[in-house]
Amino acid sequence: MNKIIAFGIDVGSERHHIAILTPENQLYKEIVVEHNQKGFKKALGEILMAKEKFNAEPLGGLEGHNGYGSPFDEYLMAHGVKLKQVNSFKLSRYRELYGQPFKKDKHDARLIANFVANYKALEIDERKCLHEIIYEEQTIQKIRLLTRYQERLIREQTRLKNRLQKHLREYFPEYFTIVKKKQLSNYNSLSLLRECPEIERLKNLNEEEIAGLRANDSKACVGSKLAKKVKKVVEDIEYFPKSMEVLCEVIKSEAKRLLELKREIRQLDKRIEEEGRSCEMFKIIKSYPGAGTRTAGRLAGEIISVERFRSSSALGVYLGVSGIDDSSGKIVRVRAVRKFNYRAKNAIMEIAFSSIRLNPLSKTYYVKKRCEGKSHWEAIKYLARQIVKVFYAMLKNHTLYDPNYRTSSLKKGKIKQVGRQSYQSPLKEVDKEMSHTLPPCILIFNGREIKWKI
Repeated sequence: MNKIIAFGIDVGSERHHIAILTPENQLYKEIVVEHNQKGFKKALGEILMAKEKFNAEPLGGLEGHNGYGSPFDEYLMAHGVKLKQVNSFKLSRYRELYGQPFKKDKHDARLIANFVANYKALEIDERKCLHEIIYEEQTIQKIRLLTRYQERLIREQTRLKNRLQKHLREYFPEYFTIVKKKQLSNYNSLSLLRECPEIERLKNLNEEEIAGLRANDSKACVGSKLAKKVKKVVEDIEYFPKSMEVLCEVIKSEAKRLLELKREIRQLDKRIEEEGRSCEMFKIIKSYPGAGTRTAGRLAGEIISVERFRSSSALGVYLGVSGIDDSSGKIVRVRAVRKFNYRAKNAIMEIAFSSIRLNPLSKTYYVKKRCEGKSHWEAIKYLARQIVKVFYAMLKNHTLYDPNYRTSSLKKGKIKQVGRQSYQSPLKEVDKEMSHTLPPCILIFNGREIKWKI
């Protein structure tokens, strides 16, 4: 069965338009199905009927998947139908060549079907325009859903912190002389704001009563240290707006929600860790110094499978840390990638930043780039690209990170450790940005001494 019958799916939120072609690339049938099990069965029945009639293998294409197309795509794949994800940019260029009269759902489905059927005749590299949609592991799906939900909760937590800070500056600005901005979301601080943000009431309570305040949904009380500071500051306040009772209620509500979010985010960390125990990719990524539960979970959930990428460069482009060759004639240049997975890029950049203080080889490479004149974040991005190469090799070979591995530059002697000293570094900028309590050492790079902390 060498012949194929191509079909295209224009995905919608409530219904999907499907166009099925004959083996001769003529339109055979156009149908519209609802986004429910009844509609899925109808679409599958029409595809299988065409398969029997023409004695050809069905091959479908859709623009994007797992959004509104889920679980329709999984339903078709579970019944043995092959699906390809169509590159949106290549499809728009093909639309100009195909001469589509106007954009409409049924025309889009027909266009996708023609693109799937004719990409070989146009001598287009299949890897650049069509990617086979693979049936994902259940564990990877769970990790991706959990990490994306956790990411939304963290963003909500950040918004609530900013609102709470603004409201406290309106009602109780002296509070920031007691608690720093970073400590505002601590359990003892939130317990105080949840139970008793009113200045008048705090003036009437003694230190022991303030220290014993505990929110019902908090695991910590205010504590004697914070209570002593609060009592001292409150006693000096002579004027406070009594008309702001509504604002106190808002502060209480925001503190309560922040406590709920902190608890839920911690529970999600435990759940991701549990799911990751049965996921090989999660364990491999987490073995790298600098990768934690959240970042390893996000990266594994977004990569899905390393087999999707033909090289580490392709994976780097997907993560947004590699460029695309844009050379022309004698001009050699690299163009930045504009379309990439933002969640995955955030994860790999966080891993690169953390690895500087946890992995000596990462710190060596970072210092090298800073000596070349790169800024802090440019050096981090260069480092992230190198880490992608390491991850690609680890995932391909199914091996954990080996801390005894040495890069080629260390083996060749381009960078070598010559001793440990305690004098000031000539590279003050690097030391200032990355000042950690680790023993210093001296490196020789291109004849220049560099002090850094390993």
